[in-house]
Amino acid sequence: MAKVLVGVSGGIDSFFTAKLLISKNYNVSIFTYKFWQWNHYYDVEKRIEQISNYLNVESYIDETSDFFYKTIVEYFINEYTNGRTPNPCVVCNSDVKYKLLYEYSESKSIDFIATGHYANVNYNGERYYISKGIDINKDQSYFLWNLPQKYLKKTILPLGKYTKKDVKNIVSDYEKSFLDKSESNDVCFLGSHKYTEFLESVCPNCFKCVKSGKFIYDNKVVGTHNGFYNFTIGQRSGMNVALGFPVYVRAIDAKTNTVYLCKEEDMYVSEFKVRNINFQKYSSVRDGFECAVKVRYRSCLEKCKIYINNNIVTVKLYNPQKAICPGQSAVFYERDDIVLGGIIM
Repeated sequence: MAKVLVGVSGGIDSFFTAKLLISKNYNVSIFTYKFWQWNHYYDVEKRIEQISNYLNVESYIDETSDFFYKTIVEYFINEYTNGRTPNPCVVCNSDVKYKLLYEYSESKSIDFIATGHYANVNYNGERYYISKGIDINKDQSYFLWNLPQKYLKKTILPLGKYTKKDVKNIVSDYEKSFLDKSESNDVCFLGSHKYTEFLESVCPNCFKCVKSGKFIYDNKVVGTHNGFYNFTIGQRSGMNVALGFPVYVRAIDAKTNTVYLCKEEDMYVSEFKVRNINFQKYSSVRDGFECAVKVRYRSCLEKCKIYINNNIVTVKLYNPQKAICPGQSAVFYERDDIVLGGIIM
């Protein structure tokens, strides 16, 4: 009987993953980690104990609060400090969740690892890669672009063949009663708090004292703001700038606490660059490779051609897109399959 270690958070998706694998005669154990939380709001130990007892499986909780803080929270703070838009969920999957699952499974000679992501793992005879799940509204392949081959080789993603509606209908009312009913939050360690509150509280020297910045439009000062970190590329509301037409955040200069504005038509770009790339379906691609790119989790796929030089991808879009945010992930697909991904520069 093959052994599988399931990453369980306490929610319905990971619970159903574990239950489903048990029904398929895997020898299941469950794993979670203590993530650092601002103003502690979630008791993961109690939830995991309930799930472990109900499923009658072994559980392991890794005490990793310090590691999580250093890997995810410090990254989150540093990205905002430098005027970029972080994507902590992507980093957490590759550098925390799958890393810990993989390392623990290796130490215990467990054959596979599994999570409750709505995506699929495929193999083309040479490489493993992530593909979209069948639920187009819930597909989470975007968040898994940075998983290396050694993790993918051991990964099972049962929910790629299910819809969220399927899962909710199959899990009983009793089972739902002891599961976390909230949907996962990209900034899990903040709970219901705003990220700006967190930045000002935890790093007051970097953020709380950053006031009286300038809004610049067409090389002219058109207003003031209370800190560059309150804004993201493409933002339209909350600026209190009256120019007689809508304006959007085009760029952010964290060093000078300056936010640059423009009209909507000036937000569009036909070319951008991507760093820190990770290949999945192929180990390399030719210059001019045609694919489709997603620049945010909820954005549509856009046709493009890519050119790679010194591990920097130049993306040339068929149709210009607006609000391309430095720091966010760009994920490149061939049909439903992830070819590679990286961080927007």
